[in-house]
Amino acid sequence: MCAITGIIAKGKERYIQTEELFKMCRIQRHRGPDDEGGVALDLNGSKIREISSGETIACKGLLGFERLSIQDLSRNGHQPMQNTESDISIIFNGEVYNFVELRTSLVKKGHIFRSGTDTEVILHMYMEYGIEKTLEALNGMFAFAIADIRTRKLYIVRDRFGIKPLYVAYTEDVLLFASEVKAFLGYHGFCAKLNMAAVEEYILFKSLLSDTLLLGVGQLEAGTVMEYDLETDYIRKWKYFDVESYHRSERECSYADIKERIWETMKAVVRRQVISDVKVGSQLSGGIDSSILSQIAAEEHGLTDTVSCKVECEEQADGPYIDVVNKKLMLNAHVGKIDARFFIDHIIDTVWHFDSILSHTPAVGMLQISECAHKNGIRVLLSGEGADEMYGGYKCFQKLAFSQNSLNEDDIINTIIFRDGREDINFLRRVLPGLEPESYYQKRKDYFARFTGSVFDRQIKYEISTHLVELLSRQDKMSMAHSVENRVPYLDNELVRLAWDIPESFLMDRASKEGKFILKDIASELFGREFAFRRKVGFFIPGNMFLCSDMALIGRILAYIKKRGIIHSDIFEQWAHSELRVYGQLNYFQSALFLKMFTLEIWCQMFLDGLNVDECKGILLGSA
Repeated sequence: MCAITGIIAKGKERYIQTEELFKMCRIQRHRGPDDEGGVALDLNGSKIREISSGETIACKGLLGFERLSIQDLSRNGHQPMQNTESDISIIFNGEVYNFVELRTSLVKKGHIFRSGTDTEVILHMYMEYGIEKTLEALNGMFAFAIADIRTRKLYIVRDRFGIKPLYVAYTEDVLLFASEVKAFLGYHGFCAKLNMAAVEEYILFKSLLSDTLLLGVGQLEAGTVMEYDLETDYIRKWKYFDVESYHRSERECSYADIKERIWETMKAVVRRQVISDVKVGSQLSGGIDSSILSQIAAEEHGLTDTVSCKVECEEQADGPYIDVVNKKLMLNAHVGKIDARFFIDHIIDTVWHFDSILSHTPAVGMLQISECAHKNGIRVLLSGEGADEMYGGYKCFQKLAFSQNSLNEDDIINTIIFRDGREDINFLRRVLPGLEPESYYQKRKDYFARFTGSVFDRQIKYEISTHLVELLSRQDKMSMAHSVENRVPYLDNELVRLAWDIPESFLMDRASKEGKFILKDIASELFGREFAFRRKVGFFIPGNMFLCSDMALIGRILAYIKKRGIIHSDIFEQWAHSELRVYGQLNYFQSALFLKMFTLEIWCQMFLDGLNVDECKGILLGSA
């Protein structure tokens, strides 16, 4: 798990200062504190050569890397990694879980390896099979770039489900790409400007399909290759993977057989995802998904540690269930605590690492978990993300699956797109008077329209492509903030493929009105029925209540919001001085909007005004 960075010149080769690359790399140093490297792409000399900071080089572009050592901790894992002829180079962030099998097949073909890394396996796969067949074979989470001087091509790739982030920016002279948006702030020619359309989309949906809050910066979509012709600067993008390729199996099967297949497949998946040369722990939330993973990892593979987070003033907490799992499995429990002081002290750090507005307070909890893991020597965490999306675990699935009403297509689309309900537009216009939501609604409807299958399957595909990508981005960035790799076994290729072999009736049980039924059934055998079939509450942090415990902070942020003039702050001033003092007076949407608008100002100070985290804390927390 690392950070990748690239600067590619438009037009002919030009002189580039290597310090530009390393500045971008070091902004992401938290992702890879163990090693650093860079190379120059020399088209004229048809070679790729290593560089150091402080040089000025005539080249087509530079590739940079910050390493977090997980597999093969030796210098042999150094990146960028070249082939023996130094005309192909790779920078790779992530993990390939079937790299041992792939390596074995390559050795039989005569390939010689210098390291024990999955990075070198991808490099040799590309040399043997080319980019398309390589991507078909990989099972993992990744964002990588391969520069091939022989063919004058650069390939920039993101994994199937967007587990690893990857961003692309364009300036007049160069193409930039990086693991995190903030890296672009380190390039002299990048001008940071607010993408107001992205702000509006985020307010309406709490996620972005492809844009970011900075103009000219986009996400490379999940399952996508960007092919850049280094001779002509022509860019071609294509999807090497699409969730639309999944279709629910119609083969008859027994419940018992499917249940056994899930259990055996999960054991195999966890077996390959605990492979590491550093300590692995389980990110235990107390929910059934992470609890099942903890059970398998502990009993089958000797996992000894879990990392969790508990919240003071937490309502409907999963805290007791964390204790149940740790006690049953006799694991070493490392538990971080979040109170109002921690939340306030870390809200700015969270916005910085997330690269965006916060619409979900659990991001602060994820930051706490990775900090706790790092302090206890744990460098890899297994987490339960993806299970709810693949198996229908959210309430939004139940709304349609168990509806007593006859729903038309518009009802279905609106229920899926507005999964948490639709905000009052007249109310939102008090904050953003120019907001016209219809174009954003239509964009989502058009996006949903491409999916086929039953209503349930279309909903799953939409959730995987929207909500899950946002969740995975938060998980990745909060864990990497403290140099901790987060792995998501439920999104292993094999386990996802199996999920589409499960009949819908085994997932959405009409008799009990339970979603994700078959996983809950497995959990009930491990931890008891009450544990498995309790009401889903999620990870709750009363962020607004915590913020309003420091009215001086609220006052400072309000003053800056008013001065910036992006939004109308009157309603926030009213809330801060009345309803918000008594937590719970605001409805779900008002509470979420309060957090979004306050963190938008925090984001603006760092990403638009150029303040660093400490400077922003000094201004807003009064700690200067």
